[in-house]
Amino acid sequence: MLEDLIHSAYVNSHKIQYLSSKRSHTFADTWFDAASPQHFWQRFRFEVLFQGMTKSGLYPEQAYRCIDIGAGRGVFRWLLEQDTSWTVDCVDLDQQALDNCLGDRGDNFYYDVFDQHETMLNKYDGLFLLDVLEHVHNPAAFLDVSLTHLKPGGFFVINVPTPAWLFGRYDQAVGHHKRYQLDELIAELPRNGISISQVGYWGPGMIPVLLLRKLLDFFVRDKERIIRSGFEPPHPLVGWMMLNYFRLDRWLIAHPPIGIGAFVIGRTNKR
Repeated sequence: MLEDLIHSAYVNSHKIQYLSSKRSHTFADTWFDAASPQHFWQRFRFEVLFQGMTKSGLYPEQAYRCIDIGAGRGVFRWLLEQDTSWTVDCVDLDQQALDNCLGDRGDNFYYDVFDQHETMLNKYDGLFLLDVLEHVHNPAAFLDVSLTHLKPGGFFVINVPTPAWLFGRYDQAVGHHKRYQLDELIAELPRNGISISQVGYWGPGMIPVLLLRKLLDFFVRDKERIIRSGFEPPHPLVGWMMLNYFRLDRWLIAHPPIGIGAFVIGRTNKR
């Protein structure tokens, strides 16, 4: 009951704007229910990307207008709002996710980026594609159309799960088509019209944990059970321990050669 009250206080009150026709598209509620702003993975991924953005000259006090494509329930937007002046519009094709989208600033759009709605193109200072590309069948084409929503010189932040050899039943349960290697992600970016400022892996210390998850999931058939056991900490104390383990891991290995996630930060060229 208390968690429901806290969640309702975070939910964005803006009405959903429909720019694309509605379709049957839902993500696993079990994952969304676990992936709150307090989840250790959400928190640490944010810390990694925020540090990368700062190193790229993207500062909290600047008044950026950004678009988060595949935003889900808007957790990244909510986390950004705690530390920046940025405004983020959340875009998704999951109605229930948008109904429960978090954050105080920004609008919510039911929108397929392939529709290329004229009011959305060349509009934004920044673009987030966070753990989205692994869900689409043609990531390179998806990247191309997503980047058209940026103003000339706009920045983009992309994150994907890695490494490829850890792909297993958990990935299938949450709708992944693959896990990446960093060079594969870079190869899917357009060859012209962009510049890259930051790339890297994060979370190498979690690879043994994910390998164990992959092995244990081999014997499980129930999708909801796979997601719950593979992502949701059994107790808040475990989540706290995992977050600080992540932080220690990053302190010990600032530039890991491998990890459970990879990111790219860059800009489109000014025309």
